[in-house]
Amino acid sequence: MLRVRRGHRAVGYFFEPDPKGSLERNNRRGGRCRVPPAGLFGTLKRLQRPRISEGFDELFLVNLSPAGEFVVRRWDGADETAG
Repeated sequence: MLRVRRGHRAVGYFFEPDPKGSLERNNRRGGRCRVPPAGLFGTLKRLQRPRISEGFDELFLVNLSPAGEFVVRRWDGADETAG
């Protein structure tokens, strides 16, 4: 792989979906900024976590804490479904 020969690593960050929080934030938006619920949940349903087997050297999961801060943890990239 070219990136490996050049000393580059592929590191992925997956922002774990929070359907309830997403809907609450979406409902606070106004006008054209608000996403229809069908679009919001349809996208969440199709979302897939990345896998190490897709060429990543390292993966991290990112969650939003109740305080609104990002919590990052290393993840082994096992084939799991999102959410």
